[in-house]
Amino acid sequence: MRRALLAPALLPCALLVASCGAEGATEEDLAEYGFDASRTRSDAATDASRDGSSDGGSRDGSASDASTPDGGPGDGAPRPDGAQDGSVDASIDSGVDAGAPPVDPCAYPNSCASGRTLGSVRGDEGTDFLRGTGATSEWLLVRVTEASSSISAVDLRARFRLTHHPQTTFDLYVYRAGNSSSSTRNCSSVTGTGSRTTTTNVTTATLAWEDTRGVFSGIDDDANVMVEIRHVSGPCGAGREWILEVDGNVN
Repeated sequence: MRRALLAPALLPCALLVASCGAEGATEEDLAEYGFDASRTRSDAATDASRDGSSDGGSRDGSASDASTPDGGPGDGAPRPDGAQDGSVDASIDSGVDAGAPPVDPCAYPNSCASGRTLGSVRGDEGTDFLRGTGATSEWLLVRVTEASSSISAVDLRARFRLTHHPQTTFDLYVYRAGNSSSSTRNCSSVTGTGSRTTTTNVTTATLAWEDTRGVFSGIDDDANVMVEIRHVSGPCGAGREWILEVDGNVN
């Protein structure tokens, strides 16, 4: 008789084991009707985890999972490259090769072949004058021209005067290409070297060459002069500029 009365009550017990236990049903009673009590307890625990009671609410929107919805690391989570959230690799952002050697602020911006053209002066008459400035080692081109080709003409000459900052030293070298066309440049044989005066930040070099006379007096004695300003010591840059002055028909 006891079993007959118990059977209707066991059907809801398959769903809520905890409440059935409170009403007096035993595991032996459940076993007789084909219910596995231990399995039912395990299912009940699983259901509890699904409603947010055991994982800190990860299923209901309050997740403690460090991953973002797109699979990336969340706030505070370490990235594969070691960078924190919101940071950028500085070397990639700037586009600068971190392993590249530093740029020399005193280095040449050009070569002898691409030297900056400063202008031209007459080498045998007049008082032509040129002036140029810079702040690094550099190559410049000066054209010294022949104004008079008469039999009584004078030799050609020019003076190059370099003034630099007292704490930044530059040397001065000049290279004459000979009596030649405007496209010829001498980049290897030094014709004149600047000498320093008692004022150590002033260096002067002079050039002179013979004017062709006689039956060959009509020959053009123009010449290209390459000027090399070579850094020796001290810092370069703004406030440390040098000044080059070129005087034609002066030595």
